[in-house]
Amino acid sequence: RHSLFGKLGKHIVASICIMLLLISFNCGEPTDQNEIQNITSIYLNDTNTSLKIINYKNNKKFERTILPSKILIQKNLEGTDGISDSIIYRSDSARVIFGNQKISKYKKFDNSNYNFLDGKNYNTVFPSKGFTEQKYSFKTADVNNAVPCNGTCN
Repeated sequence: RHSLFGKLGKHIVASICIMLLLISFNCGEPTDQNEIQNITSIYLNDTNTSLKIINYKNNKKFERTILPSKILIQKNLEGTDGISDSIIYRSDSARVIFGNQKISKYKKFDNSNYNFLDGKNYNTVFPSKGFTEQKYSFKTADVNNAVPCNGTCN
């Protein structure tokens, strides 16, 4: 003979075990490789002047200079906890200084064809599963669209 509490207790314990098992599969590192994206961001300075990118994330400031006809490459692994605040495309805001003569300011969701923080302005390709390459080329139009600052751009 089993008591009602004994049967009920077994069902409760079994239910708790199943819930813990399901939770353990959904916690921690991604279990599916499709959740992880290798992302390479390429920034090409296709102008005749040097440019400085100053980006901000979580109240931290990061600066990089790209000489004319040169590129900056950033690689990042999405889907992991180790995403660096310095990754440009994940910035909250940024400034681009062209030859210390002109400046452009951007926020993540500004609607502009020159906003390099906006994913729609990247040339994005998916060369293989789990890999994304996004490219932004700074052109003469970016320089022309910037505001003069006459050497006081910082």
